[in-house]
Amino acid sequence: MSGMLTEHQKRALQHERHLSVTANAGAGKTTVLVQRFVEILLRTREPVSRLVAITFTENAAGELRKRIADLIELRLEHGSPEETRLLERARDELSSANIGTIHSFCARLLREYPVEADVDASFTVIEGVDREILLEESLRDTVQAQLSEHADAGDREGLLTALRLLGRKKVFRYLQHWLNKRELIGRMTQPDGCMADHLSDAELVGRRQWMVQQELAQSAGQPGWREALGRLVRQASGKKAGEVSTQLSRWESLASDEERVRWYQKLCPIVFTTSGSLRREWTGPQPASWDEGEDAAILHAHWKGMDGVRISADAGGVEQLMLRMVRILLNVYRKTLNSYDSRKSEFGQLDFDDLQIKTRELLRREHIRKELAERFRFIMIDEYQDTDQLQYEILRLLISDFKSGNLFIVGDPKQSIFQFRNAEVRVFEETKKAIASSSGAGLENDVSLAESFRLLTGPADFVNRVFSGIMGGAGSSPEIRHEELIKGRSNSAEGKVQMLLVEEGAGDQAADGIAIECRMIAQRISRMVEQTEIVYERASETPRPVKLNDVAILLRGRTHLRALETALAEHGIPYFLSAGIGFYQTQEILDFLSLFRFLLNREDDVALVALLRSPFFAIPDSLLFEVSRETREETFWGKMNLYAADHRDAILLRAASILREEFGLANRLSIPSLVERILLQTGWHGTVSGLPFGGQNVANIDKLLRIARDFETRGFNSLFDFAERLKTLADHERHEGQAPPEIAQNCVQILTIHGAKGLEFPAVFLPFLDQKFQYDTSPFLDSRMGIAFKSPDPSDPAQERSTPFFELLRRESIRKSEAEEKRILYVACTRSRDVLVLSGRLDPKVSQPSYLGWILNGLGLDRRSIRQGEILLPEAPLKVMEWSNGSGKVREMPHALALSIALEGRLQGIRPFAADRVEPDFRLPQLWIEPVEGRVAGEVFSASQIKTYLECPTKYYLRYRLGLPETRALPVPAGDDEESDDESDGELEGSLTHVILRDILSKEVAAGEVEERARRLVFNTPMLGPEQRERMNAAVVRNVTSFLHSDFGGEVLSAEETKTEFTVNSVLGEDYVTGTIDRLYRDKGGIWQILDYKTDGITKDELETRSELYKPQLAVYAWLIRRAYRQESVRASLLFLQHPSSPVHLIFDPAETRRYEQIFREVIGRVKSGQFERKIEICRTCTYRTGDDCLVRRG
Repeated sequence: MSGMLTEHQKRALQHERHLSVTANAGAGKTTVLVQRFVEILLRTREPVSRLVAITFTENAAGELRKRIADLIELRLEHGSPEETRLLERARDELSSANIGTIHSFCARLLREYPVEADVDASFTVIEGVDREILLEESLRDTVQAQLSEHADAGDREGLLTALRLLGRKKVFRYLQHWLNKRELIGRMTQPDGCMADHLSDAELVGRRQWMVQQELAQSAGQPGWREALGRLVRQASGKKAGEVSTQLSRWESLASDEERVRWYQKLCPIVFTTSGSLRREWTGPQPASWDEGEDAAILHAHWKGMDGVRISADAGGVEQLMLRMVRILLNVYRKTLNSYDSRKSEFGQLDFDDLQIKTRELLRREHIRKELAERFRFIMIDEYQDTDQLQYEILRLLISDFKSGNLFIVGDPKQSIFQFRNAEVRVFEETKKAIASSSGAGLENDVSLAESFRLLTGPADFVNRVFSGIMGGAGSSPEIRHEELIKGRSNSAEGKVQMLLVEEGAGDQAADGIAIECRMIAQRISRMVEQTEIVYERASETPRPVKLNDVAILLRGRTHLRALETALAEHGIPYFLSAGIGFYQTQEILDFLSLFRFLLNREDDVALVALLRSPFFAIPDSLLFEVSRETREETFWGKMNLYAADHRDAILLRAASILREEFGLANRLSIPSLVERILLQTGWHGTVSGLPFGGQNVANIDKLLRIARDFETRGFNSLFDFAERLKTLADHERHEGQAPPEIAQNCVQILTIHGAKGLEFPAVFLPFLDQKFQYDTSPFLDSRMGIAFKSPDPSDPAQERSTPFFELLRRESIRKSEAEEKRILYVACTRSRDVLVLSGRLDPKVSQPSYLGWILNGLGLDRRSIRQGEILLPEAPLKVMEWSNGSGKVREMPHALALSIALEGRLQGIRPFAADRVEPDFRLPQLWIEPVEGRVAGEVFSASQIKTYLECPTKYYLRYRLGLPETRALPVPAGDDEESDDESDGELEGSLTHVILRDILSKEVAAGEVEERARRLVFNTPMLGPEQRERMNAAVVRNVTSFLHSDFGGEVLSAEETKTEFTVNSVLGEDYVTGTIDRLYRDKGGIWQILDYKTDGITKDELETRSELYKPQLAVYAWLIRRAYRQESVRASLLFLQHPSSPVHLIFDPAETRRYEQIFREVIGRVKSGQFERKIEICRTCTYRTGDDCLVRRG
């Protein structure tokens, strides 16, 4: 945004009254909120605690807090003394500021007033699969209780009737759906709601009939279809043409809605057949083109839109029966909710609905509402288009129904795309109206930020043309009117808009068309990079060639994801999936589940085989097959050990050794420690580094570690409990997002449109735009109208019947869904900065709505006449902002949009799909009965492995080839008053110290926080006795605080960017080298530096000697970092925590790095050739010493 604010943005900084801001995509609305937050602090001198800033995701809240902190730091550089004082106070208070999600804000209030809110003061929030399971259990138990012989006879008979008429599956599905729409059902059943208990069945049926009549009257009153019918009647020759004409002429004389409805219901059967065709009795013989004309299309669309609502037969009996079923199920719903609430209360739990509902009830207490209204003087809500009715009610209470406080909302109704999370776009408009009515006459209370600083000229014009044509056309409530984008970006470049279209008939089946489209996308991306097409740097607008990581492919769903991945792989295009779902179903998580299951039960053969095939051990299937043929043991574990002993198989011996060692530790180590140990022992990171999704795999395991730590902090330490929990989540939790991988490589991003909300990319691809939409299914819920589903026919319960009211709600649901789909398309198109590529299948016969159809209609293009090449659309006005001397001025200019169209088979480089087909070969394959040997193409070597080999090749052989446990630990630190001979305690001390240091990213860490974290870790370690725990806790705290209080620690923790426990991998020849660095940090000069902590118990005089021992390990890290970040030199520091003021710095320049690379190659070559000679000089301190000699005897 060039660092300048437009006049509209400046007006949005007003804080004297309630204010609403409607912002187009890319208008800088969050920037305005951040500026406003800081301006209020400076102008009003209010403390940070008086301000509330709310957004709707944890990530967005974290980003908002960071941007406010950054702005405060920036303003501190140039502020006056008084501003500096206020800003420094704000900076100090920012850590406790009310910046977060609406749920975190509500939770904070409930914890402050637990008695008044009637909640457990230490409540926990139940969510996700835990909530679903608890709801399912409550529903199941409630139904069983209501069907028991002890239940109320009326309730029991009612439920039995519902089960007989609707079936068990539908009853449970309807109830589960309602339980997930708890607040909506509550609104409908409250005293003034549409389903209030005090309303009789007759009253409800009457209301429903009235709503149907209103809809029919409105439909009849639309002039478009009547005018089209009038034009056709004048051309008609049928015998009933005169009757139709006479009926039409009566319209102007109809005085009431009742008369218009009767007229409409009488006319429709004359005009239309039951299937919606025009009756020949009035049209007469007509050519085919007559039925395909524009007027006939208008009539067909009108008939289709009102189909079902026009039912004229008496549907009262069906409506009565449906209403009875609704009442019965609502009774079960309430009892289930009571059971669910009781179970939550028993365990001190609240769900997300509870947080908001109980906060609303709390704020209805007058004295609390007044107290909080006085405390929170300024409330700012970002992304307000995602608000629901309940959240709106909470806000109204906080500002005393707009009579106190200061409310600021900012959002874009065109980007309201979270209806599935109960967001209601109408709330934005309602709030704007309420703000306007509460303001004084002539005062500005609504600001529009129409300028978009994101899109270049072409994409901006494209968005305006398409969405001005398809948004808000019907003027109905779900629709949002398009507000024209003003191009605010200073770059005058045109940008590109292109369509990749698969013609009708391409491929034999739909799947063929999808494959062709995916290949067109892959080819287009390849050509963009090969031909060095230009994109622009975000801040400087400097032109540069496009890179793969500039490209994002946005998906509406994941139906065709596999075909897209296949096409990208065929063209050698690297990519990664951002915000993928199904975390608990990923292979790496299932591999850990197999590990845990086997450690708990050695006879679980399935778990063991899955574990051995996984990247933990990577044992080939051919070898596992050979093991399975062993007959002397029943279990696979027994077979494996016998086979390994007989054949001296190094791979199996290593796996068996590691697993035997883990058996002894599985129930003694904490779960995170066990996970980390397995990763280290098996070299898992190195194995996955060469896989296509290695970065994603690593990110998911890091997330698993966080989940394990959270599991521990809640008091669960049992491996059995954690394994059971993981199994439950793998079976039931399908929507948990995968961890975002670190984007270190140049690759295309694939993500959903919802996941891309708030992001922008130089080049955006939108595929599969011809796909049909998925509409909601029965039961339909509407807060104003009620509940409806198809009901059994009273005269024939085996048949389901619709009612006009059901069709009315279904039609309303379709309208809402299509209105939201338009907004989703708008969000997708406005993620692009420079290049927008759209693709889909071009089928001229398609009649159902689709993104592609809307785009073509918005551009005025006929899909039947589209041709390959460049299309220059007629000029249309486009508003642009011109900047001069720090201010911007909007002017209107004519712009002709250049649209590039590529049809399948005519985009250079696209191979015909049929050419890739291979006729099936029906010859039987040859059978091989000899053992099939597997071979691993390359091996993985860690920094620790290379260091160990250089220390002693025999030690390497014992540790990594045979997997033998060490006979004693390395020397460890011990204070003067401690027992220095407890070496196993020292190893654990180092591990726990690393765990705490890993989570420390800044200097602002309280001593109490370190002590609490250490105590929790130490006291959750079951292998320690009481005295050992106290001693261990003191040692760990001492190690951590010595680093925090040292000058070097201060330097490290002031870094611009930090990565802890950072794993980096690289290829060396045909092998892989991997290393996990304790701390990688980037200094103010932008140079990455390495820090490795050590807890060795040595004197200061021994620092230099001991550092030489670790130098090869650091050399590996430096070599990896130099490769990853292209640095000339890398500084690696060793910090022995007993001497924090004396770090040892090692500089690895290019010559030194090349020297060590040669050493690494030699080590790997010697390992692979089996050279494991002894170095006698280290035997005295070796961890494999027995008595005075090595485990491996000479001679």
